[in-house]
Amino acid sequence: MLHGNALFSDGVLTGHLFHLQLFIFAVAAPLIVLSCMLEERRAIALALQEGNARISELATRLITAQETERSRIARDLHDDLSQQLAAISIALSNLKQHLIAGDKNSTDEVTQVQAQAIELANTMRKLSHELHPSALRHAGINEALRGLCKEFGVRHKMKINFAAHGQFTRINPDTSICLYRAAQEAMRNSITHSNATSIRVRITSTPTQIELSIADNGDGFDAEAQRESRGLGLISLEERIRSLGGVLTVESKISCGTRLTTRIPLALAVAAA
Repeated sequence: MLHGNALFSDGVLTGHLFHLQLFIFAVAAPLIVLSCMLEERRAIALALQEGNARISELATRLITAQETERSRIARDLHDDLSQQLAAISIALSNLKQHLIAGDKNSTDEVTQVQAQAIELANTMRKLSHELHPSALRHAGINEALRGLCKEFGVRHKMKINFAAHGQFTRINPDTSICLYRAAQEAMRNSITHSNATSIRVRITSTPTQIELSIADNGDGFDAEAQRESRGLGLISLEERIRSLGGVLTVESKISCGTRLTTRIPLALAVAAA
């Protein structure tokens, strides 16, 4: 280094270098900490994504297993128990014919038991249909929903208006059962909780999506306030719809009724050609 008139002596230069090192360390240390925090945050986010994907996968498998079990129970009810009840009813009819003509009390008792057996058989058929509707396989989602609305209306003495717009011949089984369960859950909630006197069900097929809307004229509620207190049925339904790439929305206002809408992209809703 130059001496005398030199700009910097060795001691001055060393001091500046020392301060520069301190400055670099002071700047670098927070950056290193910030980098570590960002890396940790990315790792946590990735873990959460993987965890959510795992949870979603398990939920989908659980829903599939649930539907399989419902289908099996429905078949058992229809093919086994209903037939046994029908056989009992026939046996009671034959027994009544062999009773002594003057024994009116015994005849009346047999008639009463036979009526109970017939009523129980009808209940079994309704339960079997609710667990896994055969109309989905044979008539398609629109006719299955039409039958469901008619059945709910008769059972609960309520006006249920149904309409279908578009083509539904290629809707795949997973989408069909999902939409059917959505209608079941929405109408059950309307009847049980909202004091509704009428329900309107609409299913529409457009070039881009399948949309199912269930609206009632019931008491309604504050949808935003109750967003975190949804029932298990609605949570399960939302997960089922999400697994199909769809969206579930619930709109409601106090004294203005409730509307539940399911939308599933058509590309994901139709069966492969």
